[in-house]
Amino acid sequence: MNKTYRKGAIGALADEYEKALEELKNLLIKIPDAEFEKVYNKETDADFQSVKKIVLHIVRSGYVYANHIRKRFGNSYTVPEIEITKIEQGIFELDKMFEYTVETFE
Repeated sequence: MNKTYRKGAIGALADEYEKALEELKNLLIKIPDAEFEKVYNKETDADFQSVKKIVLHIVRSGYVYANHIRKRFGNSYTVPEIEITKIEQGIFELDKMFEYTVETFE
């Protein structure tokens, strides 16, 4: 299957972002639900104690970065309430965040 690449520098960055998210999603589908929520390190920042919290951090950060760009150009933006309880939901939220980011540059 041939991949269609986006044009220009921003398109290239979006392609790399998409590639990284695909790699992350491929790892996530291999993780059992119990491992997704398991706290691995209580000593670290709360956003990084479990795979679930790391995914939630990535999704929320993606919206924050896209919103900074939208604000800079005077465009409307959204601050969604996001909760992730299962891996499938995390993957869905990653996809939504990426779509929102791509729309930021259109």
